[in-house]
Amino acid sequence: MNSYAGRDGPAIMEQHPDPDNPPPRHDGTYIPTPEHTENRTMVRCLTPLHIQGFALSCYAWVYVFSDYPFRLAWINGGPSAVVFTWLVGVLGTSAVILSLAEVSSACPNIGGLYYFSARLAPQAYKGLAGFMTASCNIAGIVTSIPYVIFQLAELSANIRYALTYDTMTGEGQLTSSRELTYLYLIICLLVGILASAPSRIVAWYCSFGMFTNLVIFLSLSCTVLVIAPSHGTASFVFRTWAPNPVATGITNDAFAFIVACNMALNTFSGYDAVIYMTEECFRPTFALPAALWGSFLLVSGLGGVSLLMVLFSIQDPAQLLSANAVFGGQSPVSQILWDVMSARFQSGRAAAPFMALMAWSMFLSCLFLTIGAARKVYAMSRDRLLLGSAFWSVLEPWLLIPLRSTWLVVIIMVSQSHSLGLIDAVV
Repeated sequence: MNSYAGRDGPAIMEQHPDPDNPPPRHDGTYIPTPEHTENRTMVRCLTPLHIQGFALSCYAWVYVFSDYPFRLAWINGGPSAVVFTWLVGVLGTSAVILSLAEVSSACPNIGGLYYFSARLAPQAYKGLAGFMTASCNIAGIVTSIPYVIFQLAELSANIRYALTYDTMTGEGQLTSSRELTYLYLIICLLVGILASAPSRIVAWYCSFGMFTNLVIFLSLSCTVLVIAPSHGTASFVFRTWAPNPVATGITNDAFAFIVACNMALNTFSGYDAVIYMTEECFRPTFALPAALWGSFLLVSGLGGVSLLMVLFSIQDPAQLLSANAVFGGQSPVSQILWDVMSARFQSGRAAAPFMALMAWSMFLSCLFLTIGAARKVYAMSRDRLLLGSAFWSVLEPWLLIPLRSTWLVVIIMVSQSHSLGLIDAVV
């Protein structure tokens, strides 16, 4: 039975008897209004393998190599904090993935988390549960994607500094806050253009994203470990607990570890984006849970191995957060790569290609998170949960994608660029 979304929140209805072959319109979750053409629907062209590539690229397990989460874990406990907070993240996320895979298999829906919340809530609170979850979804769009883009912009600034570094003067070309803001806006625009592609092009993105992320794992982690002239000991990696209370102001070890766990929270984010591709994939009851578990296992395994390889490749632990280091102590991962290349080739510039691989993986993550967020906004607009829903819920007839919702997400991303003005320079 279908119904409109009204004052009670998103429409909650009985599951279609064959969720693998839902009605051609909107999986039975919405009755088309005059603003929507009956035959206008997104194209189902994503196979389970495409969905797997989409989910893996959303994670961008190279997140673990981005400077902020790594630095947060390192400064609150050293190498052992980096390792064990990763394990905590794996265990905690696995519980969420288990639940999410179960409900997405039982009732796949483009509404994703807010639909599941409303469906599982008691009858009297279905509307409230759906609305509150949808509000959190919007907050996630406002914060998560701009965060990744900002990390990407910072890494790009580090690449520029590495390429222009002069060993005689010990300096490279800095990136000002204005240049960083321009770079942020350029990335937003480029992501928006690529995210406006039709579903068949998105299928190609998925295949390409999976392939390149696996190549990045092999070329980055394994190569860095082989190139490193010296390696740390197991005792250093697993047993060195070295918080920095002077820098953090945290004197309690347990609290420092909890703060360090934010590293894992940053790494295991974006896993729900694949759910919003429900109306564009074949066999969603199989493809969605398989993608959730498959990508999570790959990220947990390959990301954990990559993390260990980088930790064992550290040449000078004291330099990672030192103000006298090449990157001023603000970019520990870039510093690790720089030290390895300097020790082997007497020049840290060789680190730039590896940093570029990390940047590419982050860019793919931005792209796929934006695509998923656009579908999320589209679903919420169909359920009349957003201001101007009638406008944002329209599918463009020549592309059959929610183009307006896509650019609404881009506008939200661009609106966050003002926060970059607080930064004087990024090295």
